[in-house]
Formats: sequence, C-alpha cells, structure tokens
Amino acid sequence: MDILFYIVQISLSWLVFFGFYHFFLRKETFFNTNRWYLLFALTSGLIVPLALPIFKGIFEANVATLPTYVFTLGELTIGAESEQVIQNTTFWTWRNIILSIYILGLCFFASRFFTGIFNIIKIKNNGSESIQSGYSIIKTTESIPPFSFGKWLFLPVNSSLSQEEEQQIIEHELVHIQARHSLDIIVVEWISILFWFNPLLLFFRNALQEVHEYAADKVVLKNVSVKHYGQLLLQQAFPNVELALVHKFSQSQLKNRIKMMTQKPSSKTARVKYLFIAPLLLLLLITFSAYKYAETLTPESNNTLKEMPLNGLVEDTTVYTKVDQMPILMDCSNEPKKEQKRCTQSALMKYIYNSFKYPKVAKDNGIEGLILVSFVVNKDGQIDKIKLLKDIGGGCGQVALDVIQKMATDENVKWKAGVQGDKKVNVQFTVPLRLRLKKDEN
Repeated sequence: MDILFYIVQISLSWLVFFGFYHFFLRKETFFNTNRWYLLFALTSGLIVPLALPIFKGIFEANVATLPTYVFTLGELTIGAESEQVIQNTTFWTWRNIILSIYILGLCFFASRFFTGIFNIIKIKNNGSESIQSGYSIIKTTESIPPFSFGKWLFLPVNSSLSQEEEQQIIEHELVHIQARHSLDIIVVEWISILFWFNPLLLFFRNALQEVHEYAADKVVLKNVSVKHYGQLLLQQAFPNVELALVHKFSQSQLKNRIKMMTQKPSSKTARVKYLFIAPLLLLLLITFSAYKYAETLTPESNNTLKEMPLNGLVEDTTVYTKVDQMPILMDCSNEPKKEQKRCTQSALMKYIYNSFKYPKVAKDNGIEGLILVSFVVNKDGQIDKIKLLKDIGGGCGQVALDVIQKMATDENVKWKAGVQGDKKVNVQFTVPLRLRLKKDEN
C-alpha cells in the first residue's frame, strides 16, 4: 500500500471523525460515551485503509465508460547480473531525506515520552507511598499539583488543603485510576509518536483529557457544590508546572470544566447522534475504495470494460481485459492468429529484460521487490502515457520508465493498434517487474 496515500486516508478519517465530535458531540454530557467515541475514531482512522479491498467489488461490478482496455502481462523477474550507474542518484534522495526527518521526529517524541515516564517514577521514588485498596497514595514534597498516573495518586504534602478538600481531590483522581484513563493517554501518545507530524492528534489528546476530567468532576459533584468545587480547582492551578502523561487535578481547561459543571444534562434523545457514526464510517470506506480503484484510470472514451481480478499481484489496484483484437507487435503479425498474442507478450518481455539494467544504488543497498509500469498503445499504434504505478526506490522505477520510453522511440518496435468491434481503441498494458538479487549480492 502506498504510504503517502495511507497517511492521507488516516488524516482525512481523523479530520472527519473529530469534526463530527467537535460540532455534534462535544457539548453533550455523555462523557464516557464521548471517551469511547474518541478512542474509536483514532483506531478507526488507522484501520479504514486496511478494509478497502472489501469494498473493491462494489466498484468492479458497476464500472462503465472507462478510457482504455487494460491488460496485465505475466510477472517478469529480473536479476542483477549486470550493473548500471544511475546518473544524479545519490543516497540523499528526497525519499531518504524525508525518511531521515521522520526518524528524527520519531526519536524525539519517543524520548520525550520515556522522559515523562522517568520523571513520574522519579517523583514516586522520592515520595512517601501509602498502599490503599487498588491504588497507592504518594505524598511528595515537589511543588506540583495533585495528579494520578496508572494506580498512583500523587499529593503534595506542603499544600494548604483541608481534610475535606483533600478527600475531594482523592475522589476525583480515583475516577481516573478506576476507569484506567492513563491507558487512553498512553495509546494516544504512542499514536502521536508514530504520526508526530499530524497536528490533529493534539486535538484528540486535548479532547480526550477533557472528557476524562468531565467524568471525574461529575462524580465529585454528587456530594459537593459547584461553587465550592470550582474554587478548589482554581486554588490548585499551577500554570508553570507541566507534567506529561498524567491527569492533573487542575487542568488548563478550567473554563470549559466549570462551564460543563453548570450545564444541564443532555436528553436521552441526544444519543441519536451517535447512530450517525456507522454511516460516517461506511462513507469513508466507500469514498477511499472508489478513489483507490479509479486512481490509475483516466477517462478518455466511452468504451465499456469487462474486468477480471489481478490475482493479488498488487492489491487489486489494476485490472485487465480482453478486447476483440489485442494490440500486437508488427513482427508478430505473420504468426498464426492464435499465436500473435503469445508472440507479442514474449517479445515485449524479452525486450524489457534485455534493456533493464539493475541500478548500482539499488544493488549496493540490497533493494529488490515488485515494480509496476504501465503504458498505452493508442489508436495509432504509438506508445504514450507511460506511468510508474509502483516503485521500490534505488532508481529502479526510473530505469523501468527509461526502458519503456526507449521502446516507444525504437524504430524496430512497431505496434498494430487493438480493435474493439470495428474501431481501433487505446489499450493499457501493465508490466510487473520483479527485481531480485542473488543471495550473495544482498
């Protein structure tokens, strides 16, 4: 699967799901439901692209007016018996630069995550632990707000809290501990590490922490007035203290929390909004599947395509068909009609095999795999619209394109156009090239 397309799908899925949350669910008082919705939205964004093959059949069964007839040749394996130095190709290609930047970002955010874990453990080890039923209270001399992480509840010993106020804080943090809210944060953090470049994850993290606090506040407010509890939140605000991965008793969303405390509970009919999640997910799946299926097809004519599956060669992104008369090489036109197609395939693959030189960069770096190249034999018997559908890097894709381009201008390679009915048509050939190094060359 193309990684860029996968990232785009993830981003669009997260954008749609978060947009739905922001405009329709954010103000509802179904805090636990919103928590699970946000987690569902994050994980669904990762899974949606993987489900695309399920929906591919919908479009295969309803294709009309496609531009060209597509024909996929059998896979050709090319070894590295010969070498060719690719001009202007160095290790620092754009692909490698982007990969290096990604890895640096990955390392930075992963180190920040582990630093946060280390700081929490350090505070625990320097504090005084009191084991309770199902959790531990850690009294610390650090100048920090009360917070919880996992089954640890941290309380500063130098605070001016009354016993009643301390109990309210403990009750609040116990909600986080018992509901395992820290696991939510860890999941979001790890997704944020893998996709550190995506700003949408910051919105998801803030929204998830917010609903955690709403749920904990709701439990405490059963026994405390909103006014008194709001004052306690303000007293425990530590604007200059930042702790990653934890649930601080006083978060930065104080205004939203106090506003939510005074809000009237949502009606039961408001739960109907959550029913729209299923069609929303289905719409994303169908949209991405339709785009993936059509991405290699460019409308040019009104011919109808009869498809057959590609037998899993490359994730069902291409199709092939049979027209009344397939394009053939002129050199094969004197062969018996039944042999013309086989002759053309054999000659074409032989030409590509003899012309393709394994790039030195790819060989030195052990790069091998499947390349897909397509070209169109148009109505005039000329080769055009040469495209690289799948690449493996190391200059391999460019060599494949150069070979087809060379064939297009080679006076010794002439084509007879394909025919459908009584009209000449465009026929797209898809060429799978399997590049494979010898074991002692890897």
